[in-house]
Amino acid sequence: MKQRLSKQKRQEQIINSTIKLISRKGIDSFTIRKLAKDVGVSEGAIFRHFSSKNSILKKSVEKIQKMIMTDFPPDEKDPLVRLGSFFKQRLKFARSNQEIMTLLQSEQLKMASGEEAALILENTRKKSMDFVWDCLEEARAKNILQETTRTSSVFILILSSIFSLASFHDSFIENYQVDIDVFWNDIEKLFRKTEAI
Repeated sequence: MKQRLSKQKRQEQIINSTIKLISRKGIDSFTIRKLAKDVGVSEGAIFRHFSSKNSILKKSVEKIQKMIMTDFPPDEKDPLVRLGSFFKQRLKFARSNQEIMTLLQSEQLKMASGEEAALILENTRKKSMDFVWDCLEEARAKNILQETTRTSSVFILILSSIFSLASFHDSFIENYQVDIDVFWNDIEKLFRKTEAI
């Protein structure tokens, strides 16, 4: 006889299945019928745990946010070392959760999940972007950023590097022997003052 899951465990299972289904098939193909099938329960059972499709999506977004924001922000004193920790943490998350990153980069989830969930996603993006900008501004104030380097250029370089490396297939990373630590050290040399290393 199959053992019943507790309400909390079942809700967690539903959220995990939601994230998996949406990230693999897109928000347009996400239905309660497909979710129920993936979880192995009836459609009615889904609604015993969540009041609506939007509430499922909102909880899924909250879980994604929690996963992304684990160990955020790093707390190193040197702002560029702190930025490097952030860079490596985000890439580690992105490389091991490519489906979630694909989902976050699309506007589908934001549009389908309702205002509250869209706000959670937007705040998560904003916190991350503000963190990068603030680290760079602090580095400039501490005189460890090269004087000829524009904060906005480094900001774009860092964010675009995260998005690019996150989207590369594993075979690309292996074929070109991309080591994230070495990559960060190389790009940091482009903007850190030599005497500050």
